Amino acid sequence: MTSNQSVRFESESHLHCVMCFIAGQSGEKIVSIYPHRKPQPKASVKEPPVQTPVNPGLCSKPTLTSMPNQGFGFGKEQTEFDIDLGMLAYVFKTQEIACNDGFDMKINTQRFVGYPKTWKTRGGCTNYQVMIVFALKQGCDQHTASAYQTLSNKIAVSLVMLQNYFGFLEREDKWADMADNMTEPLREFAKTSFIVNPLMDMYDEVRKRGNIHKYLINFVELGFCDEAHALSRLNVVPKGRQDIDDIIRKMKPYHGILLLEDVWPTPDANPIVAKLLSHCSPDRSILDMSTASGIPIFEVFMIIRHLLQWTRAILIYPLCNTNIYTSATSPQPLDKMAEKFAAQFGTTIHLAAGLSHFNPPKTLETFIRPNLPLHEQGVRAKLVVALLRHQMLMQLHQFYYILKPYSNAELPKPKEECPDELKQIIAKSALPHDVRKVVADICGSMLETNAYSSVKRKLTLLVKCAPMMDGNYHLEDIKYKNNLDRAEIEDVFKSFELLFIVNQMDNDVVARTKFMGFLQNVSEEVFHPSILAEDKSFKKMQKECEEWAKLKLTCDRLLADAGKMVEGKTEIGQRIYMNMEVRDTKHVVVKLAEDVLVEMPLREAMKVCDRKMDMLKSMMEKTQNNITRLKTDLTMLLATMDLPYVEPYKFKLPKDFPFRMDVH
Repeated sequence: MTSNQSVRFESESHLHCVMCFIAGQSGEKIVSIYPHRKPQPKASVKEPPVQTPVNPGLCSKPTLTSMPNQGFGFGKEQTEFDIDLGMLAYVFKTQEIACNDGFDMKINTQRFVGYPKTWKTRGGCTNYQVMIVFALKQGCDQHTASAYQTLSNKIAVSLVMLQNYFGFLEREDKWADMADNMTEPLREFAKTSFIVNPLMDMYDEVRKRGNIHKYLINFVELGFCDEAHALSRLNVVPKGRQDIDDIIRKMKPYHGILLLEDVWPTPDANPIVAKLLSHCSPDRSILDMSTASGIPIFEVFMIIRHLLQWTRAILIYPLCNTNIYTSATSPQPLDKMAEKFAAQFGTTIHLAAGLSHFNPPKTLETFIRPNLPLHEQGVRAKLVVALLRHQMLMQLHQFYYILKPYSNAELPKPKEECPDELKQIIAKSALPHDVRKVVADICGSMLETNAYSSVKRKLTLLVKCAPMMDGNYHLEDIKYKNNLDRAEIEDVFKSFELLFIVNQMDNDVVARTKFMGFLQNVSEEVFHPSILAEDKSFKKMQKECEEWAKLKLTCDRLLADAGKMVEGKTEIGQRIYMNMEVRDTKHVVVKLAEDVLVEMPLREAMKVCDRKMDMLKSMMEKTQNNITRLKTDLTMLLATMDLPYVEPYKFKLPKDFPFRMDVH
């Protein structure tokens, strides 16, 4: 392995070193560390020169000297962590109550993880400890640390099981005590131990491949995968365990898989796995693979789940002529990927040339072009598969929204009215009320050129899919959940295209401009009139509430002067007032509604005023909430219109770049 490769693995893998900690009958010690990197030599401090007496005849003062300690044993071995193995062993030893649980400790910038387990000598009752400790680099996330804790637990459980069978750890502890009295205890222990070499092999395999699958002491099977490192080694965007679990939870039968490398199973593997892999193809869905192989769909899901968790495959949508692809918005490093493409496709085709064909986005059929020779079509299909495998292409999905046509849309004008049967289907559907008349007119127009059964079938499918047309489900999901054929559902969408807004990630500028125009029309014709109407209603109720409050205040004043004659002025019209005398101040006449006047005592009138004001305040609160909601929706709509348009990553080529695949 060259030094450049070592540096690359060093930067990609979080694993720094692996250690074996054993607390046995003679105490705790770290009996193995791989790789054992010596500490960096420190600058020596220059001692001042020794002064000699001027008169050599005079005797200098005698000094005491001692021989330096040779420092035998595991504990005296120095490490790169500025701490010797003896101190590390003391730190790693945990209380018995903390065993059988995850161990995570950070010293300076180094993180140490493990899973301590207890073991006993055969016939003994004293608990000792064993733990495989992994030193991880700075910046390691919690999911990776948890994965290495799981690996430490698997190895420790295997060692304890071997101890229970034939005293494996007793023998290792005995050999460690013998090596502890030598000058190079780590090297001497490695000569006789059955632990050191397997740990070294695991370390090398994890660093190089990202996963391991082997037998410990040819007896216990072990498996482990560092997902992020394994994917980055395959030049795929790295994902943690949680990300892969999220992908698995969202897996559907219409998905497909793309194998990242040769994953043909070993001869002793389950034959069903080999049978399924023989039917794997980028243009087949999980359901298609289950049908072709005869394997139950649940078992196919379990095998694919295993392949995803072990980073042997990625989840894709099966290749289809109608799939829309574009170059990835976060480009991979082209220099490293160009070498891989040159090895696969030769020097006649370049990676950047292939990526430039998908900017702007285009369908797979447009790229492969059926009029080309079969050999050329095969090369282009392999190119798409290679770009998808390294996630340099992304597929755009269509999300549908049902919205009322904007004002300048050409609405259908049927010659005859829509039949009652179709109107009943529309009335019972989940379609928005503001588009039902448009749907009825479209059905009436289609009846002029299509059979009644065909129009009814399209309307039934539209009503069936309407609840999923809110922007949360893409075309593949709608097709699968309603058990529909792609051609049939696309025909329905084309017939009722006046109702739909189709949203695609990184769509072209023309479609976005049209969509922005529609949003502006909605804000002017829907939101603004609604806000004005609600605001007018709020002011009217506010004025009415003030009038009832004034009436209550007048009743309160009359109640205070009960039994007395009240003098005042009243308006008889045209701002002309006259004096008046009120002899009966115990009763008033209240106008409850239009042309409804009721005479009642003052206290009853005040209660009516309170009830009216409470009712109006409740209605004003609801109206205010509606105004706030409409203004919030309008603000979000306007903010959406102001969002910058982010185009896919564009690869600029020189003018004299040799294109193999010309675009016509």
